[in-house]
Amino acid sequence: MKGLDFYSKRYGNDVAPFLVDIKEREQETTRKDVPANKVRFVSLANAVEKCKGAENLAKRLNVDISLVEDTSNHAKMVVVIDGEPFLLGSSSWVSISGRIDIYGAGFAALEPEDKAYVLNARLRQLDNNNIKVIVVSGKVRAIMSAKYSVVPADEVFEAILEKAKERFADVSCITSYYDHDFSYTKLLFPELAKKISEAHGLPDTLIPGLLVVTSDTGHAGIKVTACWQYPQGAFQQADNEVYLRHENSNGIDKVLDAMPNLFIKYQNAAVKLATMMNIELKYPATVLKKACKALGVGDKYAKSLMVCLPTSNVTAYDICMEMFSLPARISCAEAPKLVLEEKVAKAINLNYEKLDED
Repeated sequence: MKGLDFYSKRYGNDVAPFLVDIKEREQETTRKDVPANKVRFVSLANAVEKCKGAENLAKRLNVDISLVEDTSNHAKMVVVIDGEPFLLGSSSWVSISGRIDIYGAGFAALEPEDKAYVLNARLRQLDNNNIKVIVVSGKVRAIMSAKYSVVPADEVFEAILEKAKERFADVSCITSYYDHDFSYTKLLFPELAKKISEAHGLPDTLIPGLLVVTSDTGHAGIKVTACWQYPQGAFQQADNEVYLRHENSNGIDKVLDAMPNLFIKYQNAAVKLATMMNIELKYPATVLKKACKALGVGDKYAKSLMVCLPTSNVTAYDICMEMFSLPARISCAEAPKLVLEEKVAKAINLNYEKLDED
């Protein structure tokens, strides 16, 4: 069920269903601009007691009982906005701590009644300063400062996809994903891959693309990264990106204006990779270990990559490809995998000849 805290959905290479669902989520989103002193936190237990049962509370909130049960397992809080109550989603804590300036493990360990007391005291300090509350599918998913700028996710993906199609005749999607924290899609440009292959002598299985990540709740921002899909199937982030926070007057136009610079930098990566193909290494195992250490990749990953190295004539290109393949070989949640992709993407900037010195 979409309103549940840990709901997520992954899509295949057809971007259309993803765009439909993202647009539907936007239709189920309400953004309330209210003075801080009009917002009040209540423990779920108190709300249930006041309504004389969870089912009565669900009716009062006009939500399915499963959302109340889900909240009892996670956030355990209700938010009253100008007299209207809403369940609190667990993904909202990122924005609450960041925008209302409440941090630390001590707060997280408090009982719901004590958390409500602390939060309400902080809101009273903010007095009539406006905050923005985002409600999605029956739960509060974020509480933002007045600087928050609305940039709906459906508009982000549609605009960037249209911009990419204007530039490249052949645009394909390999996967998309969303949950209550963030959403992303990964696009590829196969025709551009052929041109780069012909110009630089690279395999035409090296396909450039874009990783588009956005969040209009907790980590409010848009990030568009120039990327490559490598032969092993891993989708890596090149060291070029556009990042825009959802604040003040920032809008999607600023991202679209910066995208041509991303497209240009595909050539930079191609030149680096072509150069690596001509750097044969004397101590490939040592180079791989040093590369992992330089990028902050753990020893356990270095050992797993070691067994995959060619037995002879190992080049810097081979090491770089092994590094890039790592995220595709491990099983973990989406957010940590994207972080790992960012780390190993920097393998393209390492000086492998220096790492190969005695």
